[in-house]
Amino acid sequence: MENNQNNLFTAFQQKKKQVCLLAEAALKAGWLDKTSYNEIISKINEDILTIGVIGQMKCGKSTFLNSFLFGEQLLPAATTPMTAALSVITYGDTKSIEAEFYSVDEWEELKTLAMRDVKECNDSQTLSSIKAAKELYEKSFAISSELPNLLGTKRCDDLKNLVEYVGADGKYVSIVKSVRITLPEEWLKGVEIVDTPGFNDPVVSREERTKEFLKRADVVLMMLYAGRAFDSTDRDILFDKVRKVGVGKIILAVNKYDIQIVQGESPDQIKGFITDELKKAVRQSNDESVSELLKDVEPILISAQMALLAKMPMSEINKDADLKYHFNDACNNFEVTTQSQLLKLSRISDLEDKVRDIISNQKEKILIDKPVNLIFQKARNTLDNYKMQLVELRQRKSNLEMPDEELETKIANLQKVQRRIERKIENAESDLSDEYDEISTKVFRDIQDKVDEVRNECERIIEQYKKDALIRKLTARIERLREREIPRLLKDSGTKIKKSLSNNLNQLSEDIESVIEKYIDDSDELVEQFRRTLMKGLDVDFSGRIRNGNIDNENNVSEDDVASLGDILIGVFAMPVVLPFVGIASLFDSRRDEARKISDDFFSSIDWDNIKCEFNSRKSKFMKTLNGDAARSIIEHLKTQAEEVLANKVQKEDELAAVKEKISSIEGNEKRLNEEVEKLKVIISNL
Repeated sequence: MENNQNNLFTAFQQKKKQVCLLAEAALKAGWLDKTSYNEIISKINEDILTIGVIGQMKCGKSTFLNSFLFGEQLLPAATTPMTAALSVITYGDTKSIEAEFYSVDEWEELKTLAMRDVKECNDSQTLSSIKAAKELYEKSFAISSELPNLLGTKRCDDLKNLVEYVGADGKYVSIVKSVRITLPEEWLKGVEIVDTPGFNDPVVSREERTKEFLKRADVVLMMLYAGRAFDSTDRDILFDKVRKVGVGKIILAVNKYDIQIVQGESPDQIKGFITDELKKAVRQSNDESVSELLKDVEPILISAQMALLAKMPMSEINKDADLKYHFNDACNNFEVTTQSQLLKLSRISDLEDKVRDIISNQKEKILIDKPVNLIFQKARNTLDNYKMQLVELRQRKSNLEMPDEELETKIANLQKVQRRIERKIENAESDLSDEYDEISTKVFRDIQDKVDEVRNECERIIEQYKKDALIRKLTARIERLREREIPRLLKDSGTKIKKSLSNNLNQLSEDIESVIEKYIDDSDELVEQFRRTLMKGLDVDFSGRIRNGNIDNENNVSEDDVASLGDILIGVFAMPVVLPFVGIASLFDSRRDEARKISDDFFSSIDWDNIKCEFNSRKSKFMKTLNGDAARSIIEHLKTQAEEVLANKVQKEDELAAVKEKISSIEGNEKRLNEEVEKLKVIISNL
């Protein structure tokens, strides 16, 4: 047994050396920068497995970690983006915490943001950041006298006081940048579990800290919310943020599956939908590294809240009216009576077993895969850059080789093409604008009708159901409106808008193609460039994707391309109806008039003017998807290039020689890098 362990250790050390040599070769070849090289070498010698837990706010990251690591409510759920601190959990001899506070400069940055007038900003992201900064700054007033001594420092404390640093009402929450938690658990030796707050943090330094830890992550556990799993925000996190840093393993957990079960879906339906969406996203991403990581990934359904309720002592649950309500509600929904039954239904063991298996059995492989994937991604990025440079240089070479008379004719033809394309783009933009207005007006009316319908239905629920089921039925109905029916209406409108965009882009592309072919020789590459530029519009996703509901695939618009407008309702239907462990105690013994107040408060909170405003603001974003300005710039750039060559006749021969030499050099680099990539693939297969 000992010899076998020694052999495994020796093999692992040899693989680490291979990766270091690979990184060194990539550095010398120029497609791996010094910073990335140092990070790879440091990480592979560190021998610490970092697991990053990521996902949108309120998807249940903290609840899962409370269940998995603590068995109690220790990590509070962030109530806003500003109260979400990055937490690192690792091994230590004692249960303790170390809080890192903002530096003086970082705090000044936040204060400056908080002082801005919300009326100044036009986009929702900046508005959200300003409001959040104001909230955080106001929270700091309670410790204003201590700030000078706290900023830029770290503080150690007992784990039981964690809430003071990361809780919504914690004493120090306003100035906490990150928290390190240590637990005396043997399986955490050589392991870091990172609870990340998010990527849209108004405090730049804190967002950079999140990105820094994600760079170090060997495994990413991405938490999805079953009610809106794999929307555009989830896709952006996975295919942009995670792709850029490279990881060795991805786990997908789908939380709050129990809510969807109560609303009539089966586990197979939930899992099947997410699996289909994942496959489509992989195809659409056209990224080898992420596709390889995701090809065998299966979503794991869980209910972190049910798991936590099943693990907490019943004495603690019975002392808290909110916890008691949620425990009884879960038991009623699934017709169980014991914590052990609830734990089994939570499915949490599937995810816990997966994480522990990775730590126990896959750690060494993942520690190798992470740097290799990063090196491979850097190589692909460099190849893409070579291709773009060659397109530009070959066009320059063509102009330099052309006689002056032909060049003058080319410039004249480009001017004609420019005028004709401008008219066609203007017509397409006008048509799209009219169609957007027509579709958005209809969906606005449809949403109003649906809200009126559900308001009447809620009134019937209040009259018909007894008090023990009243709140559950009422909140479930409102939740279904907010999480399912409104997004479905928006998705349908998004489908129509996307189809309109596709039709217009295809027609515009054909019109431009005919104009270019009429006036420009050897136009194949130029036509392809226009088509790529215009079709970038089809990658846009207004988010808010939902399951169910059929999508018409006419005119080559696939489900991958469908954009919807669900984000419009963030902040519009913002009143919480069901929030874990919050505000339920007052509802527990409510009578019909209190239930009616819940209904009235929710429906009166809908800001119809804000919805209209959001539709209008989204229109400008939608119109940009036409990429009209980008398309215009292609011809302008070609014309400018040709005019520059014509204006510098004397230097033509020297410049042509220099351009040819540069093309030859880049082609050589491209060929060598392609060969290195093929070698890299062989190395990867043998590691």
